[in-house]
Amino acid sequence: MARHFVGLSVLFAYALLARQSTAQTATGSISGRVISQGGAALHAIVTILPAGPLGFPSGKAHRVLAINNGAFTFAGLRSGQYNLCAQIPASEAPKASPPFLDTCEWGSSHAPIKIASGQQVTGVTITAPPGALLKIQIADPDHILPSVTSPGGPKALEPQLVLLIREADRGIHHPQFVSQTTAGRNYQAVVPVNTALSTTVASSVANVFDGNGNKITGELPTQAAAGVTPGPLTFTLHRLGN
Repeated sequence: MARHFVGLSVLFAYALLARQSTAQTATGSISGRVISQGGAALHAIVTILPAGPLGFPSGKAHRVLAINNGAFTFAGLRSGQYNLCAQIPASEAPKASPPFLDTCEWGSSHAPIKIASGQQVTGVTITAPPGALLKIQIADPDHILPSVTSPGGPKALEPQLVLLIREADRGIHHPQFVSQTTAGRNYQAVVPVNTALSTTVASSVANVFDGNGNKITGELPTQAAAGVTPGPLTFTLHRLGN
């Protein structure tokens, strides 16, 4: 019985030391601001992710709102590397300006931030780059597409329609569903400017044609220029055999 008690005491002591060690190391913080390229403070949702040895995200994400003058703070951080990114609501872009690119989706240019145990890192600046609003129209004269009943829109990958935007490094992005009418569907995506992209529109039950009436069998090069609103991409679905 005494030996069992000693064993439990040792285990309890190790657990207490581990808790104290965690409390001591989880006292770092990172704070800063989210701004536009012109230096204006922006409201944003800022996400932090622990980074692995090579700088890639590794671990659970945490988010805070940057509302007051674009300021944000992440406290209670252990020593290590962290990736930061920001999502800017559409309301932050004036009507005469382009929307801001979501750096959490398209990749942040901010290098991982390394902090030591208990270190307070301040003055971090996340600059939200301007993007371009790409609109995609899917005409459906044969009524191939099912009605959209989910508040979140249709499934990202459905047999009737596969709609993707790819980066040169093969990163895949799904345009946001906007609306459906008797004529078809409308999608949109805020994409980086002056960047080589490709758009894929495919279907297992229909042939896909571009705005010039040409049948599509692969990816279409897509690129938005800085300061220019790209015209909508228009595609038409026709049932196989038609």
